[in-house]
Amino acid sequence: MNKTMKSNKFIFTLFIVLSITFGIHIWVTHEMNFSFNISKIGISYTINYFIAIAIFKLFTVFINKKSEILGFIFLFGSLFKFVIYFLVLRPIISETESISKVEFSFFFIPYAICLIIEIYFLVNVLRSQ
Repeated sequence: MNKTMKSNKFIFTLFIVLSITFGIHIWVTHEMNFSFNISKIGISYTINYFIAIAIFKLFTVFINKKSEILGFIFLFGSLFKFVIYFLVLRPIISETESISKVEFSFFFIPYAICLIIEIYFLVNVLRSQ
């Protein structure tokens, strides 16, 4: 499987899994009678989706050129997600100074799902080298 096919498979898989997770997240949050704004959850899922794609693309670009920095690319990607969370998402998601467990889930669930899928696909790419 070439890089483009692997990349497309990653993007498609990530989209499907995040879409299903998003639906379940909305449903559970609604069923537990938590007040929430669906656009806040959507923003978090969208940002995590695009950052995960960017990290995967960077990884595939550097896999043959500078393989010694792949671990740093992965770690930088995770750091970048947290920086985006604190600078962009937290002010949007949290309505108070402290953040509730529900508000934390708005960031952490899509972050964790993206991270798991990234790791799975990155390990497969490394194995095929």
